[in-house]
Formats: sequence, C-alpha cells, structure tokens
Amino acid sequence: MPNLPSEVGFCSLLSYATRPETEDEKKSKQVSVQLKQDKSVGNPARPISQWIALRVQEHQDCAAFAGLFGENVLAIPIPSSSLKQPGSLQMPLELANSLKEAGLVGEVAPIAERTRALPKSAFSQASARSKAADHYDSVKVTRTLTGATSILLVDDVITRGATLLGICARVMEAYPGLPIFGFAAMRAVSPPDKFERIFDPQRGKVTLRGDQTYRTP
Repeated sequence: MPNLPSEVGFCSLLSYATRPETEDEKKSKQVSVQLKQDKSVGNPARPISQWIALRVQEHQDCAAFAGLFGENVLAIPIPSSSLKQPGSLQMPLELANSLKEAGLVGEVAPIAERTRALPKSAFSQASARSKAADHYDSVKVTRTLTGATSILLVDDVITRGATLLGICARVMEAYPGLPIFGFAAMRAVSPPDKFERIFDPQRGKVTLRGDQTYRTP
C-alpha cells in the first residue's frame, strides 16, 4: 500500500455542472469541452489555456490564489489517465506553460509520466473510478534539479481529487520537504453540491478516507 498523504490543498478558477439543467449549467459544460480542446475564446481570441492564465494573473491576490504563485514555484503538469501519444494535446502542459508566460510560475517540468493507462473518470461510474492508489501506482516522476521553494501540480479539471492526491504522493517522494499544492482550471460540481457560477475561484482540499478521496468544496 503506497504511503499517501491524508490531504492535499488545491485551488481552481472555474466550475461546471456535470449534470446541467439550467442554461448557465449547460454553458458551463460547454466551457469544459472547450477547455479539453484548448479552443480559442474571448476578444481578442486566444487559446483558453492562455485566457485562464490571464484571469488567474488578474486575481492572484484573491483568497483562492494568494501565496500560491510566483517565480519560485515549480509547475508540474498532471499526466492524462491514458498513455502519452506523440503529437497529442496535453492540456495540463498547455496550462502550465501559459502560467509561466503570465509570470505566475518560475519553471515548468513535465516530469510526471503515466506508465499504465487508467479508465477516464468522465466515462466511469463513481464506484468504478480509479482511486488515489491507482494513480500513484501508474505514474513515475523523474526528479529534476530545481531552485523552487514550492510545487504546483497543474490539471485542467478536478473531480474527486484522486488523481491529484495520488500524483502528489509520487512528487513528495521526489521532492521531500517541498510544499505541494494543486491547481485546476475547472472544478466539477455534481449533485448534491449546487453549481453557482462558471467564474468561481475557490481554494479547498482533497482528503483521503480509507481508499476514497473527498473534495471540498
């Protein structure tokens, strides 16, 4: 059994409803699809990864983001649940690079690699979703030299947080003693939690209880 942390903190910029009913909820789900494809948004149009980084930059002093970004932060993109394919879009890497371009992190190191594919959470029943231990067992982290004083694990979407917590455990082994936090562009909101708005900066944590992870908020 891997030595998993009991909890890990995270922050997120946007939210979307996993079971949309209202027009706002349907729009939020559309944004999540745009995010997965790094579609161009806004005026002037730019890839959504860049748009997100600029919005974080504008609000980096708000309670959700305060103290988490800066030139001494090492950003590590969270790998997809599938094995890396040459030329494929790696949205967490695009987000991490955009954060660096916006001056929000000092380094980007894509050093977490999936060694075994896992079922995608979006297409799995809640009871069948991969657990934090599965993510730990299916990822390797290759340590690189860094002068960073903290680490930011970057992902496009956070659901229950099993991926974040499992990969956090691997990164902790490679960088013992460095504080580790997670950043997700979007936070999935599922019943009974209530979707409120798309632009919804939040700071929370993922907690491990038994083999299950629980995200708040």
